[in-house]
Amino acid sequence: MTMLQQEILRLRKEGKTYNEIQKILNCSKGTIAYNCSGEQKAKAKKRAKKHSAKKGVIYRKLQAFCYGYGRREKYQTNVKLFNIEEAIKHIGDKPSCYLTGDLIDLNDVKAYSFDHIVPLCKGGKSTIENMGLTTKDANQAKGGLTKEEFLALCVKVLQHNSYRVEKI
Repeated sequence: MTMLQQEILRLRKEGKTYNEIQKILNCSKGTIAYNCSGEQKAKAKKRAKKHSAKKGVIYRKLQAFCYGYGRREKYQTNVKLFNIEEAIKHIGDKPSCYLTGDLIDLNDVKAYSFDHIVPLCKGGKSTIENMGLTTKDANQAKGGLTKEEFLALCVKVLQHNSYRVEKI
């Protein structure tokens, strides 16, 4: 038990309110409530175990896909969001990048991203049909381009560097 936990419990036994404890210890009421109630700890542990590590990583990435990191409101849409199970089914048994074909380890959080196949800035939505699994590098290179625009850019870069490009 940490010193903070001991102090919270001691002050609570003395009859101090959450507000009083907050002022004395300079900590949040959430911290006080968490440490005062064994039920809260059990609930938190239960929530943590609810998702496997893989599902936890996917969940965080789906949150970023659907809600973005500080995404501007003009891109927000009233779209029916999907759950983790739907996303895993959409990804399939052998997840691979839809741009490069590289196999992706879903447990490696830094290895992949969820991409808007049709970018939000070009009218795409945060739906499962518009979600593509990509390597982090491929997603960063594609940026706000559509798949067709990205492929055209790749061809242009290769041709400029003396490569001959043929579609198979």
